[in-house]
Amino acid sequence: MTTVFADTFYFLALLDSREDRHHQAFDVSRDPQLRILTTEWALAEFGDAYCHPKDRADFVALYRSLLNHPRVKIVPADTRLFQRGVEFFEQRQDKEWSLSRLASKSVSRHFGSMKLLERITVEPGKCGGRPCIRGMRIRVKDVLDMLADGAAQEEILADFPDLQPEDIQASIAYAARYLDHSVLVTT
Repeated sequence: MTTVFADTFYFLALLDSREDRHHQAFDVSRDPQLRILTTEWALAEFGDAYCHPKDRADFVALYRSLLNHPRVKIVPADTRLFQRGVEFFEQRQDKEWSLSRLASKSVSRHFGSMKLLERITVEPGKCGGRPCIRGMRIRVKDVLDMLADGAAQEEILADFPDLQPEDIQASIAYAARYLDHSVLVTT
């Protein structure tokens, strides 16, 4: 099952048949092979767009149907998500995007890195149980060592013909996730 991220624009297109992408959004909503990921931030921004009293019932009905839908995951609007959105908001001075859009976008980016991490496998009998790429005997460490030595992506792909560019990204994402912890420093 494939997961797609539903932003505010998706919900606006879904409910308004005059939107250019209405049919596309409608098809996504009906596709049994797609799982929909969204955030409370995206839904709040969508609710803001439907703030007129005559539109509120449409928003509430859609929201309630999403809550009980087996193919929909709504990520709660928590402090960490808000902070990532603010960081993204600060970094993307080139865009006139709302804070709620950027908070949702950070979830989408996080989901993308989670998909990349699915490429990393650990098998007890393979390479001493070290993280490998897609079940092959190519260790994440081998790719990271080459990157640390200044190798370009093209060089790595030439040395390991079975690798794909996404495998290199997955190795970096794995290292970033593995190293994201506090370090106790004694003085």
